Amino acid sequence: MHYTTRLSLALVLTLSSWASIGITAEKGSSTAAARPAGQSELQEKLNQRIDLDIVEMPLKDVCLHLNEKAGIQIYLQLKKLEEASVSADCPITKSFKQVRLNTILELMLKDLELTYIEKDGLLLITTPEDAESSMEIRVYDCRDLLAMPAPQIPAADRPRTQPAQPSVSDPGVPAGTRTMGGSLGGIPQQRRVPETELERRTDQLTDLITSSVQPDSWDEVGGPGSITSFNGIYVVAQTMRVQDKVEQLLNLVREPAGLEARYGRVVK
Repeated sequence: MHYTTRLSLALVLTLSSWASIGITAEKGSSTAAARPAGQSELQEKLNQRIDLDIVEMPLKDVCLHLNEKAGIQIYLQLKKLEEASVSADCPITKSFKQVRLNTILELMLKDLELTYIEKDGLLLITTPEDAESSMEIRVYDCRDLLAMPAPQIPAADRPRTQPAQPSVSDPGVPAGTRTMGGSLGGIPQQRRVPETELERRTDQLTDLITSSVQPDSWDEVGGPGSITSFNGIYVVAQTMRVQDKVEQLLNLVREPAGLEARYGRVVK
C-alpha cells in the first residue's frame, strides 16, 4: 500500500467535514445541562439509540457513516489493525433498530476481534491488547454510598457468623489481615481486617466493584487495574471501557437507594 493511501485511511473525522453534523452537534449542546454528572459529550452520543442498516460496507466507510449519523470523531489505528490482520476495507453487514451506539460498536468490532477506546473526545478503534495498555485514572466520590443507613434487621433474623481465622495453609499471614483472591509475584495479597464501620463498608464496596466489573482485570488477581480508597474517595486505574462499567455500576447501586447520580462526582 502506498504511503499516501495509508495516510488517507488514517481517518480523523472532524465535524467540519460534514455539513449535516453541525446540526447534530448543535442539538447535543442544548442538552448539555441535562447530561448526567461525569458523563462526557462522547459518552452521551455513544448512549443514543440509532438505526443502522448496512450491507457489505467497508469498515472505513462505516466509520464515516457513523460520524455523519451521530457526530462522533473516529480514528482507525491502522498499524494496530494491520498487526491484527484486519483491513480497513473489511466488509461489514449489520442491521439494528433503535440500539445504543456503544452496543452496536461492541458487537460490530467484536466480530473483527477489535475494540474501541476514548481519548480526548476521539473514538479510537484498535486491538484489545492495545486498549488494555491504555490505562487511565478516575476518581469516584462514593461518600454518599458509604453513608447510606444500614437496613434494620431483627436480631432473630440475623445470620450467625464466626470470626475469621487465619488460614492454616498460610502460616505467614500476620494476625489482623486476610488474604485476597490473587497473588502478585507469587506473594499472596493481604488486606487489613476492618476495624470501623467505615472501613467495613469501604471493603464491601471495593469487593462489589472488583467482583462485578471485569473480575479478571484487577491487580489482586494479576490484572493491570487497581483500586484504592480514602475517606470514601476511590481512585481507580483501569482501561476506559472498565471505567465506564464501574461508573455505571455505582450509579445503578444509587438508583434503588434513592441517591442521585449527580452526587457521585467522577473526576477524569
